[in-house]
Amino acid sequence: MVFLHSMIIHESVPILSALQRFYGIGPNVASRICAKLTLYRSAKLGELSQKQLTQVQQELSKLTIENDLHKSIVDNIRRLRDMGTYRGRRHAMGLPHRKAQKMWILPLVGYVGIICGFTFLTLAIASGLYYLSELVEEHTVVSRRILARLIQGIVGIHVLLLVVDRFPFLLTLFSAASHGVYAMNLRRFPMVALTDGWFIGSCILVVSNHILWFRHFSKPPEPLYNYSAPSSAYNRHKQTYGSSLDYKPVPSFSEISAFFGLCVWLVPFALFVSLSAGENVLPSTMGGDSSAGVVGSGDGDGKKKGRKGLFKGGIDGIWDWILETGQALGITGGGRRRSTF
Repeated sequence: MVFLHSMIIHESVPILSALQRFYGIGPNVASRICAKLTLYRSAKLGELSQKQLTQVQQELSKLTIENDLHKSIVDNIRRLRDMGTYRGRRHAMGLPHRKAQKMWILPLVGYVGIICGFTFLTLAIASGLYYLSELVEEHTVVSRRILARLIQGIVGIHVLLLVVDRFPFLLTLFSAASHGVYAMNLRRFPMVALTDGWFIGSCILVVSNHILWFRHFSKPPEPLYNYSAPSSAYNRHKQTYGSSLDYKPVPSFSEISAFFGLCVWLVPFALFVSLSAGENVLPSTMGGDSSAGVVGSGDGDGKKKGRKGLFKGGIDGIWDWILETGQALGITGGGRRRSTF
């Protein structure tokens, strides 16, 4: 048990939770105290040295908390009642004492602004994707080279993170192998077969990469030393810093966002843009290298089929499936529908 500012608290309670047990201290004040004294927020009271506990005690003595805060609030309410103010009368009658002044027009303006901003942002992203797809369609060879160099650079970043920043080996290896699978989609770039095994595997790896790295960065920080097995490093650390734990550095939100944007999402997003490169470039299905223009045998016109866009091919495929299902159930008549696109 630890005696802290007229309160006895168990040793296993984290310092952040222990500070919030005092009346008048919330999460923000407790976090500021921990930051000022360079205490990790999840460190337990039993792990703090006597010097650190004394510093916490001194910080608490500077604040108006517990009985002093109760007395100050009661005195303020009594003063308001004696003065006959609106808040004092409301306190005396036990009614809400803060007059809530609602605003109607400004919140509506805010909602309209949010909707307009989201709409413009969506249109801007769509326009940017369309422009990028046009660039990919016009400069296919250059785009393929850029994507290949991009994959190589990201794999190099993973290696540096593994060697320098001690990232997990298996997870880094899995991410690098995933980018190797992404690179296999560049064989017939920008032609992409939706039924290709490499493409399906890439879609699965994108989701798996995101989940695994998200779980990795969501883990609580680990101590620098293994305190369950004392060693010379542990003894030196204890002699220098006392019994308080020292944790590995935790990456900031901006660093995590940059990692996800560059090393997890960038290449799949670029491949997605190439998938939407243009209706005149990407066929919907590819059975081989010559599937973009084969001689039609079922329609009997003897002409080559034009390249069909991804969207058009998807709509035609869905509509043909509906007609075939209806024909099998006896709802629609026989014959296949001619494409309206």
